[in-house]
Amino acid sequence: MRTCHKSGSAASRSYRSNQHRKRSVPSSADSKCQASEREERDLVPSPWDSVESAQRQLQTFSESFGLSYFRLCIQARRPSNDYVRVEFSNLSRMWVDRYRRCNYAKIDPVLALLDDANEPFAWDAIDRQNIEVRRYLEDAAFHGLVDGFTVPLHCSNGESAHLTLAGAALTTDIEERWAMYAATYRFQWTAFSSLRPLLLRLPGPPSTTLTDKQRQILVLLMQGMGVKSIARTLGLHARTVDDGLRRACLRLGVTSREQAIVRALATRQIDPAELVPPPPPPIEFHLNATRR
Repeated sequence: MRTCHKSGSAASRSYRSNQHRKRSVPSSADSKCQASEREERDLVPSPWDSVESAQRQLQTFSESFGLSYFRLCIQARRPSNDYVRVEFSNLSRMWVDRYRRCNYAKIDPVLALLDDANEPFAWDAIDRQNIEVRRYLEDAAFHGLVDGFTVPLHCSNGESAHLTLAGAALTTDIEERWAMYAATYRFQWTAFSSLRPLLLRLPGPPSTTLTDKQRQILVLLMQGMGVKSIARTLGLHARTVDDGLRRACLRLGVTSREQAIVRALATRQIDPAELVPPPPPPIEFHLNATRR
């Protein structure tokens, strides 16, 4: 009887174990359903998968605080150790043009505070004793930027971001402000972590280094040679020389050949000593003695 009881218990445990394995292993129909759900989930667009969707997310978030304008700047580090910088903003074109025309970047107090700021700050904390800063803030208020705040984000590898929300006057309640700062920080971190992979896939800046052939053409050009003379000297066609000059201007970011020479000298891609053309070969005179 005892042996039979043990066999019955073992059989019961084996049956329960088999039933558990049957329940834990999904059927083919369940696998198809789960795969279909994953495909549908992958087809759902991310709110940060494009510039337009990112702009909508930022607009909705800024309006949740009763503010009309936003400016998000992101700096991401490439594997090649260079940085890509992108800005998302809905500031008015009139203000952007005036900001550039008046060279406000030199006196912008928000940019000055961002260099050392590790915590959020509101615009009412800006020192207005400087008359230029005061005029700048008055001009910004005239264009709808009455008040605002900025939340900086710094990473240890040099990457950074800062989100500025502006518009009407902010609340004066300290607790409400810090709650607003905390929500903005979380939102900014989500935006940064979502947009960073997209930014790193952007093409890098074009190379500004001249090729050897382009450098030779510029050197001969600044020595006073024309296109045809350069072509004869280098054994090229005149069209090839013109194309090399055009590509050199594109690489150096200039619009004329003279500017290309100046930029190449400024970036030390051309040695100033090469400005002096090489001396001409000596002329040899052959005197033949005449017999009488």
